[in-house]
Amino acid sequence: MRIGRVEHSDKLRARQTAEILAVRLRAAEGRVQVTGLAPNDGVEPTRVRLTEESGSLMLVGHLPHLGRLVSAGWGSTRTVRWSSSRRGGVVRLDRDAARTWVVRWVLPPDLVAPSGGVAD
Repeated sequence: MRIGRVEHSDKLRARQTAEILAVRLRAAEGRVQVTGLAPNDGVEPTRVRLTEESGSLMLVGHLPHLGRLVSAGWGSTRTVRWSSSRRGGVVRLDRDAARTWVVRWVLPPDLVAPSGGVAD
């Protein structure tokens, strides 16, 4: 499935990473800056928004937010954690036939290059 768009926070590094991913993955709608993906934002507004989303998208955000968001999407009260102390990460979400969000893949912070792009 082709990615419809790449959503990112207002942080420079997230925008830079989203730009690279949107181009390399040929996101149909490109990249879009959205609110609610900053490191300490609450996850409920984003979780609710995603339940209404019909297309496929990629979120470029930050820890600990992404870990809490992924956990909330699975109905867990525990936070998904990466072993890295670095902030930032990418989560690819798709809808399955039952319209349930499925995490297709995750780029933890260790795979995001210091320059803000994806490590080769």
